[in-house]
Parts: sequence; C-alpha cells; structure tokens
Amino acid sequence: MKKREGRRGQVVRQWTANPPFTSSTLVVASIPLRITLLTIAVLLIVAGFLFGDPAAILTKATNICLECIGIG
Repeated sequence: MKKREGRRGQVVRQWTANPPFTSSTLVVASIPLRITLLTIAVLLIVAGFLFGDPAAILTKATNICLECIGIG
C-alpha cells in the first residue's frame, strides 16, 4: 500500500497492483488443496447418485411443495 499526501496534509492510501494480503506462494500452495476438495466433492456426488438419493430428494421436495400450497 502506498501512502501519499492529499489535500490539507491528509494521508491518502492507495492499493498497489499486489496488495500485501495476497501472495503468489499462498495461491500456489492452495492448488493441491483445491484439487483434493474438488475430487472429494465429485466422489460424494457420484456416490449419492449410485445410492439413489436424487429420487428420494425429489420425492421429499415434491411433498413439501404440495403441502405448502395446500394440495398434499
């Protein structure tokens, strides 16, 4: 962050292109974590489909919707 003086001697802060809270090493270090979390998420979604969860969720959602409008 650069500092310069504005009107009447006030200190005005300007952000530079790379703010101090971002770091290329932090981004590079988080890539394996992101890949791992994405892989786990995809595996859990596939497992949910294999165990038939979409049909159960659709049935529950339909029942709740019909109860809200007073039909079910």
